[in-house]
Amino acid sequence: MQGSEDSWAAAMKEAESPADRDRALWAKCFAESEGDEQRAKAAYMRAKVAGSTPPSAAAAAEEPPAAQPRKKRLLPWWGWVLLAPVIAIGGLMLIGALMPNNPDRDARWRAQDAVKLCWSEQGRKSLDASTARFVAGACEKMERDYEARWGRKP
Repeated sequence: MQGSEDSWAAAMKEAESPADRDRALWAKCFAESEGDEQRAKAAYMRAKVAGSTPPSAAAAAEEPPAAQPRKKRLLPWWGWVLLAPVIAIGGLMLIGALMPNNPDRDARWRAQDAVKLCWSEQGRKSLDASTARFVAGACEKMERDYEARWGRKP
């Protein structure tokens, strides 16, 4: 225990004498104590007895952790701009290829398109009044047939 007490006494004597202090260690302890000389002396003594720099000064003395390396992107922004439509078109093609062939669905779509085409033709301005009425009657009949077969309006 005597050796430990002697080291404390020697550390105190060194901390009290500015000429005997380790300048680098004193500067760290003084900075850590935020300019309070009494606290700096206490930190200096603890560091001398421990044989190393104080824990907080040791952490400050270490190099800061290296900055995280920047993650490399898979594609630059313009690559995504070019790739997005290609992926979308490919996805739609895949959906179309995997969609089952359904003749009833196809017939319903064709009938629905025929009714829409009939009404667009009836709306032409080049038709005279009697022809427009005839076409309107045909379009109405097509709608009734569609409703009778599919159970809903086109």
